[in-house]
Amino acid sequence: MLSITLKQLELFISVAETKSFSKTADLLAFSQPAVSSNISLLEEILHTELLDRTNKKKIEITEDGLLFYEKAKEILSSCYTLQDMSANRQDSNTVSIGAHNIPARYMVTDVMNYYRKAHNSTKFLLREGSNADIVDLLNQKKIDLGIVSQPISNSKFKSLPIFNDSISLALPNTPRYQCLLMKKPTLEEILLKETFIWDNSLNDVVSYYLEKLGYRKNDLNIIAEFNSEQLAKDSVIDGLGLAFLSKISLKCAIKSAEVLTYDIPEPPHRTIMVVYNQKTHLNNAGTAFMAFLNSGTFDFEKCYR
Repeated sequence: MLSITLKQLELFISVAETKSFSKTADLLAFSQPAVSSNISLLEEILHTELLDRTNKKKIEITEDGLLFYEKAKEILSSCYTLQDMSANRQDSNTVSIGAHNIPARYMVTDVMNYYRKAHNSTKFLLREGSNADIVDLLNQKKIDLGIVSQPISNSKFKSLPIFNDSISLALPNTPRYQCLLMKKPTLEEILLKETFIWDNSLNDVVSYYLEKLGYRKNDLNIIAEFNSEQLAKDSVIDGLGLAFLSKISLKCAIKSAEVLTYDIPEPPHRTIMVVYNQKTHLNNAGTAFMAFLNSGTFDFEKCYR
């Protein structure tokens, strides 16, 4: 016998409120087919139509759907209350954080270390993942705070910008590229003549920057693409080519002279933000840590410039 899941309830409530599968997919970080199939399965379990799909431009909720919507909200509300009660019984000195790959690897531990100098009883539980992973963890109330590198368009979440991560153009530190920089080439010469590594995690930011300069991704001689910033950086260090990379991620490689950088004009950036679910009650440690981040006590600009 098939059972109704809390995720199906959450998806149905969102579709009923937004009257759109695509908006629900964006809000809850699901694919549109996954949203549609979950709602169809829910209707199959209940043996009734919850949504009227005859108007493709705007989904309407049926009478049965309206009744189910009210009950579904009550059930989810009760579940969230139980989750909060359970969380409050856990160690009140623990802050659970989900962080996107770049801040997780290069920022969060610095902030934790600084914070614990004055709050040595605080413990941290850190999870690393994509921005979509962090949104999902926040929705499921499995973490207190999320640290992401792109805006989240969901009214349930409140965001606090903490740092603008600049994008740098990294080059292998080899005699060839040392000579290249000594010649002071223009950015146009570099873009059209050199070989590149493409970091797909920065695709939107770098593509937009290139478009402002009058170029497209296809104009570059890209010999390798990676979905991992670490692999892209390692490829530059190994001499495979140039890459647009996060300045934070390059900090140690620059300091150890593993890579060179070219000063690009008006470098693009992405905003690193702390987000939390407004429906989640933070414990004392989470509230104190959020207040610390909001106070500006930790100087991100000084630390990562």
